[in-house]
Amino acid sequence: MAYRRTKYEITALEMSPNGGCYLIAYSGQRSRAGLLIAMRKFGDELVEKLGVTDDHKITWAGGLRSSATLAGWIISFTGRTQKEAQREGELPWIAA
Repeated sequence: MAYRRTKYEITALEMSPNGGCYLIAYSGQRSRAGLLIAMRKFGDELVEKLGVTDDHKITWAGGLRSSATLAGWIISFTGRTQKEAQREGELPWIAA
């Protein structure tokens, strides 16, 4: 059996009481750089599904889990690995 590097779930969570949640990507880099790579890779989908406009700015937060806020959404690592997410049930993909 070949060794596969652990990847971590990145999601976009809407900051409202009935907010939605999308799976953006799985990343082997659990860092701000990993978030930025995923956000760039799925930039068109983020703009469309999250309603991002030219007026919105990204705000970065540090701490144990890097995260960003954008257009009323929190983009962050959930703490679940890809295997856990698949076993427990994946969220809807932002690119779907």
